[in-house]
Amino acid sequence: MALRKRSQESPPQGVPHATADIVFPPALSELKQHMVCTRYPDSKEPRETTTLTLFTDQGTLKCFINDRDNEVTTCVTGDSWAGLWQAVEKALQDPKTEWRARKAK
Repeated sequence: MALRKRSQESPPQGVPHATADIVFPPALSELKQHMVCTRYPDSKEPRETTTLTLFTDQGTLKCFINDRDNEVTTCVTGDSWAGLWQAVEKALQDPKTEWRARKAK
């Protein structure tokens, strides 16, 4: 697909599907949990799912991981898509990951 100007019209609304049906590679099991689990496994309390913001900055791929339920965020980088996804998975697994409070709206 070529780079092109987008229409300002709203696209037609599709039929929503369950996010649990989305296939994730086995190497991204922690990411899948964060993205699709709407309840905490240990307590069954409801939780807001995590979101990702992907972008590139001066040739480096970056990803903000937004843990909406805990109102914190962290950023990871990679020099390839595979490297970025590995960094995301590591950040979600590592208890030493530096999370920052989400800024007030």
